[in-house]
Amino acid sequence: MLEKYVDYVLMCSGCAYCLSMCSTFDKFKLEPYGARGLMTIARLILEGKLDLTIIPPDVIYTCPNCGYCDTRCRGENTDVLEALRADLVKKRKGLPKHIGFGEWAEKGHNPYYEPHEERFAWLPKIERKIPQKAECIYFAGCTSAYRIQSIAKATVNVLNTAGVDFITLGEEEWCCGSPLLRTGQRYLAEELAKHNLEAIERTGVESVVMSCAGCYRVFKRDYPKLGLKPDFEVLHTTELFQELLSEGRLKPKKKIEMKITYHDPCHLGRHGGVYEPPRDVIKNISGLELLEMTWIKEETRCCGAGGGVKSGYPDLALEWARARVADAELTGAQAIVSACPFCHRNLSDAIETYGLTPSKVYDISELLAQVV
Repeated sequence: MLEKYVDYVLMCSGCAYCLSMCSTFDKFKLEPYGARGLMTIARLILEGKLDLTIIPPDVIYTCPNCGYCDTRCRGENTDVLEALRADLVKKRKGLPKHIGFGEWAEKGHNPYYEPHEERFAWLPKIERKIPQKAECIYFAGCTSAYRIQSIAKATVNVLNTAGVDFITLGEEEWCCGSPLLRTGQRYLAEELAKHNLEAIERTGVESVVMSCAGCYRVFKRDYPKLGLKPDFEVLHTTELFQELLSEGRLKPKKKIEMKITYHDPCHLGRHGGVYEPPRDVIKNISGLELLEMTWIKEETRCCGAGGGVKSGYPDLALEWARARVADAELTGAQAIVSACPFCHRNLSDAIETYGLTPSKVYDISELLAQVV
């Protein structure tokens, strides 16, 4: 995999601009933990001067793949890192915790070691629609389906209120493959991707909407890189909510008096370019006062859960989430709002673990469901 990026690796000038707000480099204060160091490692491997397997796992696996370094030089640093991980997995040197959830994702179609048949247990039986022609498919994603079902339930509530004719894939919905791609398990991710695309295309729908920023990124950006271009429109829920509000299909009827701040998920923002739709939805909810943090949009600070860090280094993920909650506290907000179940979970875990303020995290769908 690494050979694919040889031109980019050789172009790195070592300017260190990529280190300006790198959480991993800030944590370890050692060159190999930043993108510049990783480019050096990659170059030495390509030149045959370094054996990838002797590099300490922490160097390769503590990066949350947030993509901030890519915005500094408009580069492919995170792609190079994922290629290093893929090469390690090929050499059977992947992180054991990652390999474990990868094996279950292949068997049970989710990374949470949950029974596949329970994927839509949160959805009332009357609403478990059999795939057929409809306006769109709601792709719930593993984290909403198994860990933060309030997001999935709220999304379904909003879609029903707006009169959106949607279906789910039921047991035909498998993990999107994002956690596998991020941790180097590319071959397994390809299997999941092929299955999902085939299952969706059989329904004949023209669009798929998803709650998870990771699912959104993988459908929009990663599937095409695998040579699997979706033959349908891919929307994040915030994009669809914005559209439904502008068309008058959604009309907020209640107020929520609360000061909130919005956290841009890396996969939705930096990787997907979706910044304004979530904020537009927030502005349509009467009573909400949006107080922006210092680091937002392209320069947002990562919640710390991505890239396999949440599973491989949970304490580190919580430490970075704690820093992001501290950013939110400085605004005076009463709650953090985001648009990714993974961010929701890690920020909430940090708040609960450390007793932080703001003390509550909401997904935009949860707030919208309260007012429509």
